[in-house]
Amino acid sequence: MPADQAANRKRRGSRPPAFDRDAYQQRDTAERCINGYKQSRGLATRMAGPP
Repeated sequence: MPADQAANRKRRGSRPPAFDRDAYQQRDTAERCINGYKQSRGLATRMAGPP
């Protein structure tokens, strides 16, 4: 990676240099499950409301 690119990544705060693929996959799976739950809860709330 060129030096200017590395400096730009540090400044912008993008993906850390020590990227752990397994930890990222576990976090992504958990976030997707939580978001799916939130979406279904929103649908159930709208369906249970007054007509």
